[in-house]
Amino acid sequence: MTPESIAVSAVPKVSVILTTFKRTTYLEEAIRSVLAQTFDSYEIIVTDNSQSPEIERICASFSGTGKVRYRHNSGNVGVVKSLRNAMSEAVGRYISILNDDDVWEPEFLGTVVGMMEAEPGCVVGFCDHWIIDERSEIDEAATNANSRKHGRIDLPGGRIADPADFVIHLNGVPLAMGAVFERAALDLSLLVPEAAGAYDLWMSAHFAALGRPFCYVPQRLTRYRVHRTMETARQWAHKHDCQVFVYSEVLRRNLLPNQTRILRMRLAEAYFGSGRSNQAAGNLSIAYGFFVKAIREHPSLRSIAGLAVCLVSTPVILLRPAPKPRTD
Repeated sequence: MTPESIAVSAVPKVSVILTTFKRTTYLEEAIRSVLAQTFDSYEIIVTDNSQSPEIERICASFSGTGKVRYRHNSGNVGVVKSLRNAMSEAVGRYISILNDDDVWEPEFLGTVVGMMEAEPGCVVGFCDHWIIDERSEIDEAATNANSRKHGRIDLPGGRIADPADFVIHLNGVPLAMGAVFERAALDLSLLVPEAAGAYDLWMSAHFAALGRPFCYVPQRLTRYRVHRTMETARQWAHKHDCQVFVYSEVLRRNLLPNQTRILRMRLAEAYFGSGRSNQAAGNLSIAYGFFVKAIREHPSLRSIAGLAVCLVSTPVILLRPAPKPRTD
């Protein structure tokens, strides 16, 4: 074997980007699940958006594997920029993302990468997944409901007939913990902060716009954890803004022209979500604006009801006496 062939074979085929921010509860389990893969040609880049000494210590404990590399950002730059920074350092032909609270089955990488390489031109490969709780126990009812909701419950293996419809209509690709994609197919400049928690949908839409096949493995090869400290459980006024960004930008750029009708419906749902979140936070004038946008995109009774609540409640708030200034 020549030095050149040794160097080529040493380059990992998959770069695993493991995202983390302050949490350490499940991080070791996530890393170990990658190290337990039957497929061996990978690197693990742990991208820490919190500069946590404890996270760095955990990563250092795996230094002997030669697989795990710790990196951190200079301050909290947001999940999307943290991913973008890590991906810019990745060397694999493929990239797979894993969050610090999720885990993989040992066959995940080998099975999905194997299918991608058996299907010429495949840009994204993905599988189904289990839902687990804080104790790592499988919730079968929630798993089946989730698989059904996202169109995977009876989906046969192989190529997805219409990736654009599958992404927009079903949001069926678990890109953040159950997928592998071709690194060269992603323009990193697309990873903008506005995509935030919907970055997986944003990326999936761009992959679908390429017109290349997606491939599905009809097995549950990863585990998505539901717990109290997960980001999707957090309630705040701007929670749905990232979805508004994704759907409005896909429409504005005309990325998926055959999906315009469903995109407008999804955008209306995102506007409604932003309206409800701002309503709950007491930002009634902002909520009113989102409800109006939702009705313009796709009228619904719930958006009209939300608008009515704002119209009834806003004058009450405006007439409410201002609190007296504190004198202590």
